[in-house]
Amino acid sequence: MARTTNKPKDMVKITQRAAKELAAIQAANSRDDAHVLRIESESEGYSLWLGPEQEGDTVVGSEDTILLRATPDLTRYLRKTSVIIDCMDYEDSLRLIVYPEGQPPPELAAAKKKQRRAKKAPGGSTSVRTRK
Repeated sequence: MARTTNKPKDMVKITQRAAKELAAIQAANSRDDAHVLRIESESEGYSLWLGPEQEGDTVVGSEDTILLRATPDLTRYLRKTSVIIDCMDYEDSLRLIVYPEGQPPPELAAAKKKQRRAKKAPGGSTSVRTRK
């Protein structure tokens, strides 16, 4: 099936943590090798689902690691607004989130600040404390 290959650069950025989660979702749920992980917009956000590649899909991810296919309607939106797909800790699990570039949700911004905070370790070296 033909797909769009001339995707706009940096239309969607996927963090490494989210890329791992997306790959795990597909591996755990795919029962058909012809199915791909798809993203589309809904009235209150985005949905992910497994299904066949469709005419007009846009590849989301690098050429080496195709992570998602975006529907034509979502692609039109993404051409105007760059978004980031990321993960955040939620209760005892991870939650995939999508937000406009430069506008992370407050709880994600606070968590990332905590991860970047450096603390002097004995001996003068610097260690980074991360939140689990």
